[in-house]
Amino acid sequence: MTSEAALATETPQTGSDDSSQADKTILPERSQTLGDTLIRMGCITPDDVPKILAYSARTGKKFGVAALALGMVAKKDINAALSIQQGLFHDDRHRVKVPASLITLHSPHTEEAEQFRRVRTRLVTKSEGTALRLLCVSGVGAETACSFVAANLAVAVSQLGRKVLLVDSNLRLSHMNQLLGLRPRMGLTDVVRGTCNVKDAYAPGLIRNLTYLPAGRPSFNPQELLCSEKYATTIMEQMDHYDSVIVNTGDSLDTADAQLVWALTKSVLLVARRDRTRTPDIRKITSLMTECRAQLVGTVMTR
Repeated sequence: MTSEAALATETPQTGSDDSSQADKTILPERSQTLGDTLIRMGCITPDDVPKILAYSARTGKKFGVAALALGMVAKKDINAALSIQQGLFHDDRHRVKVPASLITLHSPHTEEAEQFRRVRTRLVTKSEGTALRLLCVSGVGAETACSFVAANLAVAVSQLGRKVLLVDSNLRLSHMNQLLGLRPRMGLTDVVRGTCNVKDAYAPGLIRNLTYLPAGRPSFNPQELLCSEKYATTIMEQMDHYDSVIVNTGDSLDTADAQLVWALTKSVLLVARRDRTRTPDIRKITSLMTECRAQLVGTVMTR
């Protein structure tokens, strides 16, 4: 996904902007990038920084070494932070290049990434964060960059230290694997059909606090899968293990697939496209949400 799908504006405008506490923490130049990255990953908090800096000044150790010595981070956290600075994912097994479209991780200091943090803050402060317990991200028509928004929002929420599950429920034409730079693999369709369990369907963990459940093999009967008891059970059971479950759907105009997900999640973040999405289409979708007893918690506009 290129910059033409960059985040532009979003509603509703409730709550205040946290602007990421990492941006408000003053660090020496040699420590700033590593410290900010560790904070964004949820490895340390801004309150930990003065302790690390004091120890660093007292011992002459660099910021990362000082944090290790104090037991605030593990070596794998330092390796992951350094890899992110180089534009890479990292885990104990392999490294993967971070796609440029995952801007909340690849380019966290840009205005586009900051706008995702603003959306995150408004969702966290809305109804005491209940919208983020189980949230559907749904597009108004095709080409709204719905997967782009869902993936970047999931990363932004995980950077708060919350355990996040990103579920791709676009079972007709998923783009999430390509967006994340992952090869096709088994996923949600395989779980619902009973050919594998959910843990086996998770993609390799490459981002701290974020787990990704791919859509799996394309389905010729997505509505039958999405309205099944197995699908509902699979999604609801994950709420026992994650602080936030974010479900991506895709186009909500041409099919009724998204409506089946709305009826389950009850909270919907709508993704529209500036100068492309028509007001009557938004009215139609909000009416359908009412029929599903789902709440529109916000609208993101892409360009």
